[in-house]
Amino acid sequence: MVTLNVNGVRREVKAPDDTPLLYVLRNDLELIGPQFGCGLAQCGACSVLIDGKEARSCVTPVASVELIDASEPEADAGEMVLPDAA
Repeated sequence: MVTLNVNGVRREVKAPDDTPLLYVLRNDLELIGPQFGCGLAQCGACSVLIDGKEARSCVTPVASVELIDASEPEADAGEMVLPDAA
């Protein structure tokens, strides 16, 4: 089980740690903002903001953005802001 903070909402998903974040966002959380493009982190269609920095979700393992315990000051370390669907 992986816990993510997406657009300020904490979500739990059951996915292997090496699953691309893009697949979790689109398939498990049914978010349509990030798109599948090249699959090589070059086109930017899958871009999301993680801690205010752009990241390519097609090559970002979901486990790399998992939240730590909410009682820790760093609990927002995995916050993602997704673009609105066009």
